[in-house]
Amino acid sequence: MDAGGDVFFIGVYVDDIVLAGRSDERIKDVKDAIAKKFEIKDMGQLHYFLGMTVIQNETKNSVWIGQPTYTEKFLEKFGMQDCNPVGTPVDVSSKLLAASSEDEGIDQQLYQSVVGSLMYLSVSTRPDITYAVGNLARYTSKPTKAHWTALKRVLRYLKGATHYGILYSRNESTICVGYSDSDWTGDVNDRKSTSGYLFQVSGGAVTWKSNKQSCVALSTAEAEYVALSSAAHARVSVAQKNYRRIGESSNNPNYDL
Repeated sequence: MDAGGDVFFIGVYVDDIVLAGRSDERIKDVKDAIAKKFEIKDMGQLHYFLGMTVIQNETKNSVWIGQPTYTEKFLEKFGMQDCNPVGTPVDVSSKLLAASSEDEGIDQQLYQSVVGSLMYLSVSTRPDITYAVGNLARYTSKPTKAHWTALKRVLRYLKGATHYGILYSRNESTICVGYSDSDWTGDVNDRKSTSGYLFQVSGGAVTWKSNKQSCVALSTAEAEYVALSSAAHARVSVAQKNYRRIGESSNNPNYDL
């Protein structure tokens, strides 16, 4: 934040830099200041960065981010470019079990590679696969054929949802709205539940998480309270800090959960 109270963001990854500010004039001033000290190449308005596509629509006052190109290359890499798509990333009628001595194992390195690639998607622009990927990641030490089948279902889902992403609109409310949920004893191996939360600002998701709870909930109400506690922590430690970064008051009451 400069002396005038305007917030300016400079994102740096190795030798790639992204600038974000409230006005074109301010962005130009920062570019000129950087160019005086370093040799730079101005690539213009941001369209692609770290595998993410960015579409800025000035007419509709919106910004869309997604990873269609990354997803297509990812599916082709693992030979799933011609698979039949499905409507959901998880088959709710089946539960994953830890490997036993009788289960047929698969290539561990391949399984871990696919899960790792999916994790980048799930934490960047695809909250819709976060639960599925987190669940599959629990079995990377000894994956079985059943785990591989569940993993391929996520890939089949992505085949039909390649161009899904997150849309932020200036016309939407800037109130930070959060959602929390949990299953109950969803993991049949240890009977622990899974929590999940998501926060939205300007119509788009800004932070989300899905993880197994550390204790065994004795009722659905207890599982929901544990999940809600995790979401409340996120509201304070993530959502509120982000508001401060964009110049909002630290006492801003606009947080709904």
